[in-house]
Amino acid sequence: KVEPVIVLESNERLRGLEYISDLHDAITSKEPIEITYKSFRSSEASTFCFSPYILKEFRNRWFVFGKRHDYIDKPIFNLALDRIEDISDAPKGERYLCDKNFRPKEYFQDMIGVTRNMDSTIEHVIFIASESEAPYIRTKPFHQSQRELETQADGSVLFCIDVILNHELERDLLGYGEGITVVSPASLVEKIQHRLISSLEHYNR
Repeated sequence: KVEPVIVLESNERLRGLEYISDLHDAITSKEPIEITYKSFRSSEASTFCFSPYILKEFRNRWFVFGKRHDYIDKPIFNLALDRIEDISDAPKGERYLCDKNFRPKEYFQDMIGVTRNMDSTIEHVIFIASESEAPYIRTKPFHQSQRELETQADGSVLFCIDVILNHELERDLLGYGEGITVVSPASLVEKIQHRLISSLEHYNR
């Protein structure tokens, strides 16, 4: 017996992994399925037909992207596997809904994570990393578009990325705490400020 020399991140309590095989089969065979799903925002689960296109793992959590049959005119939906309560065959007569405009590589290339709104546009995000945090951000970029603009007199570094603004981006930036200051766009600066103020209020109670 040899002790392992490589340890991969895993979560034995992760829910929803039992659905990966069924979803994979539905994607490859282009068959619609019926899903019972309960989001964090809903008090009750709902059941609907779904045409799955692709499975994606993000930070040890799995998602399936596809088209809901009750929202044909709306864009791609993403469903977290840990919120799925049941998967079964779609009722007879339901057809698989293809979307020729959905190209996974293009869909994900301008975003961090899995959240994309209907009116999402790419924004030029500029932020300052402190001297102590800059090496970590330099070696582990937030996004493939990340560029280093300049090193300032105090050792801090100005970076930029071109991405869609979403919750995952905000969470990544906030993860560095005081080590990162967002410069632009103004809408993102306001959101970060608001979240930091709200967090501080919780500690001041």
